[in-house]
Amino acid sequence: MSIATGIDHVLVLASDLEAAAGRYERLGFTLTPRGAHLGQGTHNRCVMLEDQYLELIAVHEPSDKNRNWQDRLLTFGEGLSAIALATGDEIAAEKALRQEGLGQGERMRLSRPIASAGGDRAAEFGIVRVATGAVPWLKLFFCRHYNPDLVWQPRWQAHANGARRIEEVVAVDPTPGRAVEVLRKLAGPAAVTVAEGEVRARLGGTTVAILTAEKYAEWSGGLDLETARSRTGLVGATIAVDDLPRASRVVEASGVFMVGGADWIIIPPTQTSGVMLKLVGAGSAPS
Repeated sequence: MSIATGIDHVLVLASDLEAAAGRYERLGFTLTPRGAHLGQGTHNRCVMLEDQYLELIAVHEPSDKNRNWQDRLLTFGEGLSAIALATGDEIAAEKALRQEGLGQGERMRLSRPIASAGGDRAAEFGIVRVATGAVPWLKLFFCRHYNPDLVWQPRWQAHANGARRIEEVVAVDPTPGRAVEVLRKLAGPAAVTVAEGEVRARLGGTTVAILTAEKYAEWSGGLDLETARSRTGLVGATIAVDDLPRASRVVEASGVFMVGGADWIIIPPTQTSGVMLKLVGAGSAPS
């Protein structure tokens, strides 16, 4: 049995939302207009994929409600900050989490206005946080979309670089094994594999990979050794694109530094608001 059946979106915390959005637009991503989370003091712009998205999020009105984002930015800087797991029933997810000893706080109902053909409408979300115990850097929550058709609009899903879906989310941890228990409870024992220097959990069509510094250095082509040596937490993502050569041309034309392999290209965190971003062809397996 698994509580989590897939990844809904990942959050990229930025110090300046528009600067972060500009970086992703240069790479050939289409971004949604700015949206503000009502009463939370945060705002976002999103990269909408087939049935997932990257959420660029920043604080625009500092308050106690967004103190966690402020503290995280001061401590770790920009970059991947959380994983939102997909659910169609946040009440059932909350019950299952409590049964597994993973409940944390009360579920929340959030909203933000989104532009539509008939004018701005409020997109509503049901949120349930996950207690990750021995893995304090692993920030997880379940997200239910009450009006997904408002969030996933075709005009925002076409990208010059052909981006389609999140293949992989990558973290660095000197002891990946400490995440095994919580991942098995969420994804089911059969979905979690353990090997030397790594733990991988398959959530729907996306893999969460927790790697030692040595394994991360291999994954990143040796491009981000400083992070591998000094940071514990979420650091990178693999995005599947329709046509890797086309995506490579788009990135190259932007003037952004990248490193290319036979079946992947990597863009360093300095160009992506703290995310090591790997692009692969849609038929390629992450590595």
